[in-house]
Amino acid sequence: MIAGSRCNFVNIFMDNEAIKQLDIWSHLTEVEQEKLLHEAKVRLVPKSNVVFHETEKGNRVYVLISGKVLLKHCNSSPEDLVIHLVRPGELFGESLLASSSTYGYRAETLEESAIAFIPLVAFMEIFQKNAQVGWYFFHSQARRLQKAEGKLIDFRYHRTEKRILALLKELMEEQGRRLVSGEWEITGRLTHQLIASLALTTRQSVSVILNKLKKKGIINYNRHHIIIRRPDLL
Repeated sequence: MIAGSRCNFVNIFMDNEAIKQLDIWSHLTEVEQEKLLHEAKVRLVPKSNVVFHETEKGNRVYVLISGKVLLKHCNSSPEDLVIHLVRPGELFGESLLASSSTYGYRAETLEESAIAFIPLVAFMEIFQKNAQVGWYFFHSQARRLQKAEGKLIDFRYHRTEKRILALLKELMEEQGRRLVSGEWEITGRLTHQLIASLALTTRQSVSVILNKLKKKGIINYNRHHIIIRRPDLL
């Protein structure tokens, strides 16, 4: 399949327990929870598929249930600008909530992902009536903006190695799993190119620095996961 292509997504049964793990769930009333379960459709989106394009007109917002989704801005350079790696439970496509009829970025799957497709009309009804949902939306946007600003500051003032260390720490804290040994495991296929895009550097630099960190005993890694052996040194 061509990277960045779009195919017909497969509808799958929505596991109520899975949907209840989403960040937004605890902010909903029982009536709103029932409405979300009724209106949302969970679809299995294959790896390297576009969920929506930047500037595309839309009528849905999305919540990632499992997998990985990358948000990108198109630009004139050979590589698109990576703005965010969506974590499970997180809302995306939210630019439609700000009186915009088009998406502000492209969303593309990095691996097979289960995604809740929520009609914009249904979500807007909840959003406008429930102050807690509004606060959740504001908080998530502020957090994403803060991370983007931090990335720009790091790019301006910090060396590449420090940016990669900061990224590994962020991934460990947000998506990692602590092992009995005290080490942390970051699962999923984090390619050198993906790490480079997230850290605003080159794939070659990532390879050199990861090998350096491995020799120092700070990390260990393969195609399937990264083990943070010394989280205190990140």
